[in-house]
Amino acid sequence: MTYELPYGAVKKAEVNSGGSLVIVPRNPGPGTDEEGYLVVGFAGSLLDRVFRTSPKAAAEINKVRRSRRKTAARGGETIRSLAADPVADLLLVAAAACAVVAVFLRW
Repeated sequence: MTYELPYGAVKKAEVNSGGSLVIVPRNPGPGTDEEGYLVVGFAGSLLDRVFRTSPKAAAEINKVRRSRRKTAARGGETIRSLAADPVADLLLVAAAACAVVAVFLRW
């Protein structure tokens, strides 16, 4: 799932104990866990740990959110949609094909 939040709907951006970026909404909806929305693009990867991208992204989001506080609407609508990744879909099909071939090679 992907979520699009306007700056007015963001309470804060922070880094959790695992090093992942989390967006905390002002009004958590039914699709939000206790922590907020986990940003998977910054989910504690090796590059994130080396270049510290999660804290930098959280600081930038909070800076922009504070600067737009007066101009942005208080709430805003959160848009939830399904994410499709052609590369991941292709790899899933390739894995299924490999599984089928493995079954036939075993016989």
